[in-house]
Amino acid sequence: LLMSGVMERWTGASSHGGRLALPVPCVTHFVRSVALAGRRRRVRHLGGARLRPLVAELRAQGARVSLFLDPDPAAVRVAADLGADRVELYTGPYAWAHARGDAEAELDRHRAAAETAAEVGLTVNAGHDLDLGNLAPYLRAVPGVAEVSIGQALLADALVMGLDATVRAYVEVIQTAHDAA
Repeated sequence: LLMSGVMERWTGASSHGGRLALPVPCVTHFVRSVALAGRRRRVRHLGGARLRPLVAELRAQGARVSLFLDPDPAAVRVAADLGADRVELYTGPYAWAHARGDAEAELDRHRAAAETAAEVGLTVNAGHDLDLGNLAPYLRAVPGVAEVSIGQALLADALVMGLDATVRAYVEVIQTAHDAA
């Protein structure tokens, strides 16, 4: 694993049998993209002091760095200051609000965070509990979302609809939402 040496130095992690055991939540995605997840609120409160050297080293290794954050413009500014390429906005509370039929306040929070990301030059990703029912309203309301992370819902839908039909349905929802935005 190319990133294991970097992660081991900055997190105290160790590699066991080709797998990287991390003491802090951290996920590596290929060589180009690394999402640093975990305590979303702490990025803003700590000012990223512990993340800054890790982000710099990952960028120096050629990784695209994305920080997983609550939809908070102040946290987005910290992510930009740390040198991240992207932010991934945590959509769990939006999904729950959407299920209750009361998503407007959450969409306002996400819209403000995405607009701040655009102002400071960050790409926006989004993810957590997005599904076929709440994805289109989210994409229509939140500007500039480049990628969405959809895992559990996609797999659950695939069990009923089949994988091919499910992927086609998500692609259609995304394309339709982007065309309408």
